[in-house]
Amino acid sequence: MNANFNALVTEVNSLSHIWGQVDATGAVVEGTGFTSSRLNTGVYQITYDTPFSDVAIPVAMPDAGSMAAASITLRVASVSVSSFVVDARTASINIDSQFYLVVVEQ
Repeated sequence: MNANFNALVTEVNSLSHIWGQVDATGAVVEGTGFTSSRLNTGVYQITYDTPFSDVAIPVAMPDAGSMAAASITLRVASVSVSSFVVDARTASINIDSQFYLVVVEQ
């Protein structure tokens, strides 16, 4: 796992949070407290096992080990107490991509 991602996880350990890794098919690679499904090319629904008491702050980061990571943009949308959507794109085209996520309760 990326050293910067590990440092971020360490920083948020005192907060209510979820962290993990999702592969390009939408499968959870690591992490607990959430499920993931691929809705369409480059579009993933992340659903929390237990909803937060208020809307949490989700962050999605491309896998830096991927050759294409430099050209992939991840957008977080449709944020609620129980889920959010990640949209992976390169230029104007959606693309399936592995990514990391961190969700911290406000």
